[in-house]
Amino acid sequence: MRPRRSGRRRSTTCVPHLRGYAVTRAPAVSGAISFYGPVYLADGWREPPRPDPLGVRAVLETYLGGTPDQVPDRYAAASPVTYVSKQSPPTLLVYGQRDHIVEVRFARRLEARLRDAGVPVALLELPWPNTRSTSSPMA
Repeated sequence: MRPRRSGRRRSTTCVPHLRGYAVTRAPAVSGAISFYGPVYLADGWREPPRPDPLGVRAVLETYLGGTPDQVPDRYAAASPVTYVSKQSPPTLLVYGQRDHIVEVRFARRLEARLRDAGVPVALLELPWPNTRSTSSPMA
């Protein structure tokens, strides 16, 4: 037997394990860390790394369903830089200077964009690793 829906939202008092916990909005993010994260996907497609061990253009086209000229809104929506604002959390960017997949130049541009928005940001450029050399930045 299915319960009837009244169209009203259930209060947390109806759910025993949520009693005393009122959800009014998502908790604020107090900080962000990016380890070798892609930043400007359209620019990454237009200026692929050299060498290009993954075939960045093919990967992005498959993932986003076309080129930046064909689906610009998808590239913008998938690019973290699109969401930079003065409300962005303090951010730590960790990138390898020898990375041939996500080049550190994109991290430098993101760092400048966050700084311009007044967001506390630090860029840690590691001299040796690249995206494939570590499974974890602590490895």
